Amino acid sequence: MDALAEEMSATGFRRAFIDHPFSEVFEFDVPKMKRWADAGVRFALTWDELSPLLGVDTQDMVAAIRAIGPEPFMLSSDAGIPLLPQTVEAYRLLAAMLRAYGMTEVEVRQLMTGSAKELLTLS
Repeated sequence: MDALAEEMSATGFRRAFIDHPFSEVFEFDVPKMKRWADAGVRFALTWDELSPLLGVDTQDMVAAIRAIGPEPFMLSSDAGIPLLPQTVEAYRLLAAMLRAYGMTEVEVRQLMTGSAKELLTLS
């Protein structure tokens, strides 16, 4: 991932995103995520991560969002397998869990729309 951030910086490319940033595959920590966010990398948070399949602690996700700021994050249902709820319900559950752990409506709205608009250059 460091190579991705470096290449983005070297080429002037300002948009990329990482799906499932809290997955055990990546083993990210907040300082790394902050460095990549500063380089233009955005992170798609998923219901899959909070579900029993991956079992990420919602407190850890909220702590990272608060430490880095909500701007580099966006929400994604990622409910494409039969074990998970249907897409709209998975998205609702993800937002509800973040609210339950203290995210404000302003922060959740940013997660739902802000980074996605930026990636699509709609903002």
